[in-house]
Amino acid sequence: MMEKANNENKMIELKDWAKEVMELLDEVKPYRSVFYKQRVAKLKDEFKHITNGQACYKLRNTLS
Repeated sequence: MMEKANNENKMIELKDWAKEVMELLDEVKPYRSVFYKQRVAKLKDEFKHITNGQACYKLRNTLS
């Protein structure tokens, strides 16, 4: 029971951390490079999945 609560807390922390990262990525002034802009967009997309709970859901199913 304690382990399950600990895992839930870690998922909440991961979600909060991902939100902070997305906010920082929004503040980044992109270079003119297309590669750089694509990389930032890809990172934001990956973190969006975490904040939406999709990654947490997959993690929860893996841990169960």
